[in-house]
Order: sequence, then structure tokens, then C-alpha cells
Amino acid sequence: MSIDLAVSEGEGVVTAAGAQALATPPRRAVVRALRQPAISSPLRERLRKLRAVVLLDGTIRKSAFAEAIDRSLLELPLAPDQVLLDMWREQIGGLNHELQTLHPTPCRIVLGQSTRAPALRPQDQAANFTIQRDPAELRGTGGVLRDLAEGYDDDDMLLVVNAAQVLLVPLAELVLASPVAGDVTVFASDDGAPVSLMVVRCGALRDLPAVGFVDLKEQGLPLMARRHDIRVASRAVAAKIAIRTPKDYIEAVAAYTHARAPDLSGSGGAEVRRGAFAEHWRRRFSLVEHGALVARDAVLHDTVVLRNATVEAGAACAHSIICGGAVIRRHERVLRQVVSVGRRAALE
Repeated sequence: MSIDLAVSEGEGVVTAAGAQALATPPRRAVVRALRQPAISSPLRERLRKLRAVVLLDGTIRKSAFAEAIDRSLLELPLAPDQVLLDMWREQIGGLNHELQTLHPTPCRIVLGQSTRAPALRPQDQAANFTIQRDPAELRGTGGVLRDLAEGYDDDDMLLVVNAAQVLLVPLAELVLASPVAGDVTVFASDDGAPVSLMVVRCGALRDLPAVGFVDLKEQGLPLMARRHDIRVASRAVAAKIAIRTPKDYIEAVAAYTHARAPDLSGSGGAEVRRGAFAEHWRRRFSLVEHGALVARDAVLHDTVVLRNATVEAGAACAHSIICGGAVIRRHERVLRQVVSVGRRAALE
């Protein structure tokens, strides 16, 4: 399941033809959006009928990365005391605060048939988080959302988010600062990169087929655009880092660490650089999850050590993920690897 959407040309309005263009790679053009204070945002008014946040966490087949970490992606740490699910709970709580809701907006974590479920803790349950699996195999993201909409009125709104991403700006700021609002509002960066987030009216989802596979990008948006107003809200800076691969995860933790404590990054609050010109020689972070054993003189450079892993004295790890049960021996050197029990793979 994914709601990554490319963005076509326009000024925030997507017609049926424009929605079809969204489904046609590789065209990605900048969408210009006027900016105005969040307090007068038209989307804020629509979100008065926000009935649920839908966190999509599903893949068709299990990846080698998922097997190595041996846990739900939502249970990956972003800090020693915080996992990805904690980030989403805080972000949704911040949105609830801005919307002045009396009770926590339900968050429905929708898992694919083969996706490992996270363990919901008391704090997650208190925040009205629940877990459910796709009711049918190969329904597609559009089909899953259409099925979810059955339990709501036509004018009720759903905030749909890919769970496998780290937000670099607060969810409330991202959503409520939108200068546009439609029956479907898709969020993207000005460079055309999708933010994997959308706000959708349940009545629009009812235009999707009730049976069969429905891909949201290729089929769903064009179908909804025939009778409903689809808008694109863009912003000038990157809003998230998607986590699809181990390398993505390392970049996401680096960016998240920098965003929370820029004074610790050594860059004086400057933007974390990514890509070919990033300065990888400079340590950006090291993350040791509670329950991991790391010797005091071990060196960690842009590395995550998961619980039940061991890094012995004198060892050095750079740009790597050390998974639970793995042992890095004395004075061993590990570079750009995902190390699990009995297996090592390149960090890609």
C-alpha cells in the first residue's frame, strides 16, 4: 500500500486529465501554491469533520530488511527512547491540539496481509490507535480506502498517511498551512516529490469500485476527479523522508536527530545535506537502542544498534545497522552493512 503521488503542472487544481497525468511517470513539474496563514486555511474548516487518521503500513512481499530487523517498521527507533510509532502518536496529538478536538482522533493502522503488526502499548491505546488488516488481498490502496469509507458519512474526512516515513515538519503545520482544499487534497514538495499524505472526503472514495484491485494513483485519482474537486498543496522544502530501504532509514534517523537537536549536529542548524554532495565524513548521529550492548571505546558513525545487538571493544561501525542478536567482535570494522544473525548485506 502506498500513496506516493507524482505532481503534474497546475496551480493546485487537478482535473480528470490532470489526475490522469499524476498516474503518468516520469513527468514531475512544480506546482505553484499561494501561501496564507493557517488560521484562514480552507482545509482547517474541512478538518472539522476529520473522523480518522489512516496509517497505511503494507507491502505485497516481505523484504530482506524486514526480515533482518525482525519487527514492525513502526517499531524502529528514531531515538533511544522513541520509535516511529511514537513519532506518529505525537504528530497526531499535535494535530488534535491545533484542531481543538475534545477526544483523540482515531488512528487506524491498516496492515497488509504479510505485514508484521506493531505491539500497541497503553499510551497508544489511550491515543485511540487501533490495528486492522486489509479485509481482502490485492485490493490496492484505493480499494482499501474505499472499504474504510463505508463506515463514515459522505462529508466525513480521512487523513491518509504512509506509515513508513519520517516527517521533517510537524503534521499540524503541514496540513493546516495548506492554502487549498478539495474533496481530495494531495500534499507534495515544490520539486514534485510526493509527501505520501492526503486528506480525502469519504463521498469521493465511494466513486471507486467496490470490488477488485484499485491503485490509488493509476486508477483512483482519475476516477474521483471526474466528479470531485482534487487539489494539490505544495511547500517549498522537503517535508519527509520515506523509509523503503536500510539506506533510507539511516538518512531518516540522521535528519530526525538533526531536527530535534540541531546544535548536536555540528552544522549550527544548517540543513542536513543528502545525495551525492553530502559530507559523509562528518559524524551526524549514532543511535543505540535500549537493550543493546556497546563497549565504551567502540566507534559508531551514522550507525543504529538495535536492542539485543552487541558491539565489542575497539570495534568501529559506519553507515550501518546492527540488528538484534548480531555481534560485532573486538576491533572489527563494519562499513555500510546491515548485520543480522548469520547474515550481512550491503546498506542499499
